[in-house]
Amino acid sequence: MTDTRSSAQAGVRWAEAGELAGLAAVETAADGVFAAVGITFPPGTTMIEETDDPSRVLVAGTPPVGFAMIGRGGGGRPPPPPAPPPPPAPGGGRGPGGAAGLQHAPGSGGGGGS
Repeated sequence: MTDTRSSAQAGVRWAEAGELAGLAAVETAADGVFAAVGITFPPGTTMIEETDDPSRVLVAGTPPVGFAMIGRGGGGRPPPPPAPPPPPAPGGGRGPGGAAGLQHAPGSGGGGGS
């Protein structure tokens, strides 16, 4: 079988320092694909423009046609805090019906059922 892949599709590897600047165009193109389905990103620099460490970036292909940055991006806003837990349910926080919802079936030996 003949390998028909172009050199632009050959493997995943660590980025080289000289490739980082060119990856901004790859990221911007990907942002356009996301925007087409309603996913948008805040204006400003791209994630890849905020790093100067190629040891944090995996690229696909030579020249790179895609990349993944390892670790947190820098400079951006921190992620939002997690949502607070829901308030306890009425009757002691034991789910629907509170304590009344914990009745045992008749004959189970746990009492509470009639």
